[in-house]
Amino acid sequence: MHSKLILITLILFTGIAKAQTLSGIVVDQYNQPLPFSKVVDTVHQSFALTDIRGRYEVQIKPNSVIRFSYIGKEDGYFTVPPTETPNSFQKTIKLYDQNKELQVVEVTAERIKSVADKINHNILDYTFLTNDEFLILKKINGERYLCIDGIDTTYLSYPISQRVKNIYIDCFDNVHLLSKDSAYQIYLADSLTFIERISIEQFNDNIKPCIQSNADNTLFSMYTDFNKSYYIHDIHHSEKYKTIRVIIEDQVAKKAAQDAFNRILYIYHKTTPPESNVFALGVWDNDPYSLINNYTPSELFDMIAFFKQVESRPVYCPEFIHEDESIIIFDHVNNNVLQLNDTLSIISSFDFHLDNGYRNEIYQDKITHNYYCASKEKGYLKLRRINIFNGQVDQVLVLDEIGYPENIKVHNNYTYFVHNERSGFQKLKRVKL
Repeated sequence: MHSKLILITLILFTGIAKAQTLSGIVVDQYNQPLPFSKVVDTVHQSFALTDIRGRYEVQIKPNSVIRFSYIGKEDGYFTVPPTETPNSFQKTIKLYDQNKELQVVEVTAERIKSVADKINHNILDYTFLTNDEFLILKKINGERYLCIDGIDTTYLSYPISQRVKNIYIDCFDNVHLLSKDSAYQIYLADSLTFIERISIEQFNDNIKPCIQSNADNTLFSMYTDFNKSYYIHDIHHSEKYKTIRVIIEDQVAKKAAQDAFNRILYIYHKTTPPESNVFALGVWDNDPYSLINNYTPSELFDMIAFFKQVESRPVYCPEFIHEDESIIIFDHVNNNVLQLNDTLSIISSFDFHLDNGYRNEIYQDKITHNYYCASKEKGYLKLRRINIFNGQVDQVLVLDEIGYPENIKVHNNYTYFVHNERSGFQKLKRVKL
């Protein structure tokens, strides 16, 4: 199945009469997409679900009456004209909140709210579907489930036999579940279906580096030279050629890593006889830990561990796609922020320095298009908003009620995080910025 598919809509239709196609997007009253909305031909009983972006495509017939429904929303309808032409229609459907109030947990006396507040579960990972709906990977009583949750309820729950622990959405909008050894591409409809399984090494080499893709080219980021050089690959689809541009390079750290690696190789070659030397045998797997054997001195293990943990640690250069499709790169080597267009030419750049080194993390709110820097001091979260056009930094949150938040994300002016409860379970919580 084609790798660029995302959460494929399940379409079931009956009859042999000439069919027409109705496609479009289902949104709420604020024009936010409504994923997994039901699209039903009430006359001929064909059925579809919208994908993660609220898009749908369903086979219809003349005089069909299409009902669009979503939990907590008033139904919407579209009537197909009584003619077989044109053969397709495009329609954006807007669904409004029902008059009755939904049971949403909002404790006004506390600024921290629980999300999907259930008992006996742990939150392994999560991502956002709409403003108040989430795709959450849970562990409940020892079993894993992929759930579509609201603020206080679970709409759908899919059991998973694989020992996955992360959710990842790539630049093609494919959804993947990641385990220690494998990556599984999935789609959701009335059931969870696994499209493809690849090794985690293949995923890290071919899928995770993707930044952006369109009809003309695909951009990939890459770390080389012991993770001290940051590249962007511009692969052109039609001409089949690749442009490599070095965006960021830490020359001092790269030389230090190379010197440390050369020292490891020198000790290995000096102490390991040819009959056990993986280089001489041509079987080295490029893992420094595989250089440890009965001949090498014990201090070599400490040297390799230090090299893996410190010397080969990647330079921190997170990149994001801005609302105008430009690329925003936070360069922690040269302490600035770059904005690049689709030809990788620099549109703007300004100096920007973050303290605390690698303890800082950068987050993007894809709804408001704001950027935030998070740091933890004595276990408490501090969040600062970054203006990528003038460099101004404003502190917007000090989370001193709860210590050691995990899996922090920012979405629609809320900060989300996972917290370990005293009960031993984990809860997904959010606080307004």
